[in-house]
Amino acid sequence: REMLKYAKQYQKNKIYDDHYKSSKDPDRYFRKYESQIILFAGAEHILQENGIDLKHLNSNKLQEQIADLISRKESLNNQYVSFKQEIKELELIQQNLSKYLKQDAPKIQRSSHNQLPSL
Repeated sequence: REMLKYAKQYQKNKIYDDHYKSSKDPDRYFRKYESQIILFAGAEHILQENGIDLKHLNSNKLQEQIADLISRKESLNNQYVSFKQEIKELELIQQNLSKYLKQDAPKIQRSSHNQLPSL
C-alpha cells in the first residue's frame, strides 16, 4: 500500500521534475515548485530502492496487484487460523490418547504376568 502511495506521488509530480530539468531558470522554478520536486525525488528514490521499474510504472496495475496480494494474504491467514485450530484439536486428542494408554498399560502388564508360567 505504501508503494502505491509513492507510485501515485511519483506520477503526480513527475511533470514538475521534467519542467525543472528543462527550465531556463532552474533555481527560480525549483523555488516555486520545491515541494513537488522534493516529493517526486523522494518517491523516485523509494521506488528505485524497492526495484520498481519507473519507465513502465502504472499505478492502476500496481493497485490491482496489491489488491490481489491482500486477498491472497487474507486467504492464507484464514487457512493458517484453521490449521492452527486443527493442530490444537489434534494435540488434545494426542494428549487424551496418551493418558488413556498410560492408564491401560499397567493392566496389560498385570494380565501378562498372570499368564507367564512360573518356574
